[in-house]
Amino acid sequence: MAPHDPDRLLTDEDTLSLTIGRVVRAHARVEYGLRNVREALDPNPSLENSPAGFLGADRLVNDCVARLRHSGVTPTVIDAGVRALEAARDASGLRNQIVHNLWMLESDGSEGEEPLWNLVGPDPRQAGNGVCSRTTTQTVENAQTALEHAAARVSGLFMALHEVLPRFSESPRSRRQVSGLPRYLALMDGHLRLDINGDWEFSSPV
Repeated sequence: MAPHDPDRLLTDEDTLSLTIGRVVRAHARVEYGLRNVREALDPNPSLENSPAGFLGADRLVNDCVARLRHSGVTPTVIDAGVRALEAARDASGLRNQIVHNLWMLESDGSEGEEPLWNLVGPDPRQAGNGVCSRTTTQTVENAQTALEHAAARVSGLFMALHEVLPRFSESPRSRRQVSGLPRYLALMDGHLRLDINGDWEFSSPV
């Protein structure tokens, strides 16, 4: 492996790879949150009931939605939770388009313009590859933002479950004198915005 060179300039390929890497890391946070929610919704945790580490995002979302609907929590929490889980599914779909398609450089940024890429992927109407579309790395950055937003929403569901489910009655969240549920519901519904430091904050007082 070549030694790290701090003065090496990044090529367009390097920049794309780094940006896609951020998408992969953001998606890992989504799946981590989904596994936590699935575990929280499991009333009888056991080795037989906990293969969540082997489930993809779609399966995790389906499992969490089914468990949430039968959890006995209020319709308000269920509805907000389902919306958060569906956002995680949608964001994971964006990740799949980014990671599983082939990125081919069409024009570089040597003229001061943003590089243009051809995105080649499977055609849902036939076997093999076929779909080709032009795009920029902004598509990747948008997917990263969607994934980070979805991860925050799923974390809101996880925290809400620890406050409202009876089996977590001794948890610090359940013992609070002031309920955190309004904040968790706002999280689940995605009432968030990015501040200038790149951190999420509530878009309205809760």
